[in-house]
Amino acid sequence: MEFVVVGNGSLGLMIAASVAKANPKWAVSVVGPSDRRYSASTAAGAMINVYGEVEALPNAQKRLGEGLLEMGTLASKKWMSFLNQTAGNHAITARQTLVVLKRDASVFEERNFQAMAETALGDGVAEKETSESLDYFAGERAKLFESVLRLTDEFALDSALLVSHLEKVAMSLHVKFIDSMVTEINPATKQITLTDDSKISADQIVASAGAFTGDLFGGEARLLPMFQGVGTALVANRLPGAVRPVEVVRTVNRGGAQCGVHLVPIAGEGLYIGAGNNVSTVQKPSTRFETVSYLLETAQREFLGRSVGYAMEGSIRVGLRPRSLDGYPMIGALSGFDGTFIATATNRAGLTWAPEIADQVVRWASGGSVERHMEGWAPDRTSLLAGFEEDVLENYVESRIGAGLEHGTVQNTVRDLDLARTEIRAFGKKLISQLSKAGLQGVHPDNWAAAASITQEA
Repeated sequence: MEFVVVGNGSLGLMIAASVAKANPKWAVSVVGPSDRRYSASTAAGAMINVYGEVEALPNAQKRLGEGLLEMGTLASKKWMSFLNQTAGNHAITARQTLVVLKRDASVFEERNFQAMAETALGDGVAEKETSESLDYFAGERAKLFESVLRLTDEFALDSALLVSHLEKVAMSLHVKFIDSMVTEINPATKQITLTDDSKISADQIVASAGAFTGDLFGGEARLLPMFQGVGTALVANRLPGAVRPVEVVRTVNRGGAQCGVHLVPIAGEGLYIGAGNNVSTVQKPSTRFETVSYLLETAQREFLGRSVGYAMEGSIRVGLRPRSLDGYPMIGALSGFDGTFIATATNRAGLTWAPEIADQVVRWASGGSVERHMEGWAPDRTSLLAGFEEDVLENYVESRIGAGLEHGTVQNTVRDLDLARTEIRAFGKKLISQLSKAGLQGVHPDNWAAAASITQEA
């Protein structure tokens, strides 16, 4: 059996290793460039976040959110098992997460914190803290926060160490690595075309190439359209004259396409500060300067202080987060084509979900089907939000208000907030109409502007 995984990020590597372990006589290969340029895995803060990602969702999305939570809780336990069994615990950099809510938070941020807290406390995986729990590194700035929740099972990994470890595990299982980009996948002939026009034949193919996955299929394959989130983060080599947090410290989503900030310890004395996100059509990414400014200023103002921020040195990481039209994962067998499985559109949770998705691929490769909690994520489905545009409009309005307050484009006065809500609601309705006329139904509100740009180009 020739089994080929297209995509060598953390998800692709985990899939290849899991399939090779379950089927030692199969020839398992992973295709992807060794430099992993724009890979979400190597740019990630590598938080294994489950409850930290919970948000207050519109009615049309609540059931879908429950499915994501179930997938995350299963995957989180499997991560710890995998790391213990493969001697990968050296990649763990934090074993708990503190989620904070500032005192002047937007309505959007407050709702998200409340939804997250209620869910995590109800499931017994969280403890309430006071802002004093941040004193040891934030000092007086800890008083900026009204509420702090400790997520007791949320941990983090150093992404570079993790990818290196996954490679070693895959190699020990005799997985073959092919250092190349892929230009096309033909599910009818089960052939994969590389950048040098050479072809690879396979009995089974798993496409897990991140944001570029959708562009690899043509012909009769009809995947849900995809977008990309350009994730940007700052990586400090060390914190000069400061105490580094020992757990992940993060905000909930403050607006837009996951606006907010999180601090993640990495190997050595470094600190990952991330991550901004700008949604666009799938293309070569560019760094949005406002994202860099926001991350640095927010980290200084709320956590680290000006003197530490002034002296920090390091690098900027950029990675592409794969997003589907409706904002939900594209995971499952490709209808009408025997032997092709898609695993993408995981946004910023692909690393978290990797072991659970890998187990589902193993089931599929052996002739089974994905389990119930994975049903509905088919890559060639119709949008899960089709017909619910009005239901998510209010969420769109408040998320943009939240982003406006965060970035200083909206003033926090009753008059300015009322004007902004009126303008944003009108703009949202205009986008819904524009997308509907273009035949785009059920677009996730974070994708509305990017999708509308496609209709204008057409």
